[in-house]
Amino acid sequence: MAPLDLKCKIADLGNAVRIRNPLIAPIQTFRYKCLESLLLSPLSYPADIWSVACIAFELATGDFLFNPQGKNSEDIVVDHLVLMMELVGVTPKEIALGGKLSANFFDESGNLKGYRRLRFRPLINVLQKNFGFAKKDAADFSKFLVTLLHFVPERRPTAIQAIHHPWLTGGPRFLQPSLSSIPEEETCCKNM
Repeated sequence: MAPLDLKCKIADLGNAVRIRNPLIAPIQTFRYKCLESLLLSPLSYPADIWSVACIAFELATGDFLFNPQGKNSEDIVVDHLVLMMELVGVTPKEIALGGKLSANFFDESGNLKGYRRLRFRPLINVLQKNFGFAKKDAADFSKFLVTLLHFVPERRPTAIQAIHHPWLTGGPRFLQPSLSSIPEEETCCKNM
């Protein structure tokens, strides 16, 4: 199989604000929101890095990384927080309690209010089981995404650091899609 020459241009990244101006409008498309955006914590460039991880996942799988559901806006935020923690891990207390809305969702110990147990699901497993990624491809891609999805904004890489991650600089890949999950009529060039 020949390597694919994939090129992607991303347009319409939502609301842009200058970092030196006071934040007036909300930023980030809801499904791409980072924890600090959901909790109205101080924001900076690392918020965009979180969104890049969400977009990369969506480009690779055709599905949202986080697709929160609920009956009202508060339920949706709680579901979003649960999905984040089940995938990324427990939110550090100082981050959980660092926003203007933190008290709405977290108790004084930094635990999510009214939520029983989280069902942790490592990203590598999600990629393999839900999207048919081969073990190595899932491991490599999840290592890249997990660095971008750190709950502590200062621990996320900068854009320059992220583009030097081995997953992006490792050369051509021969990703093997899981054709068993694609209906026969949707497979390209099946009679060739």
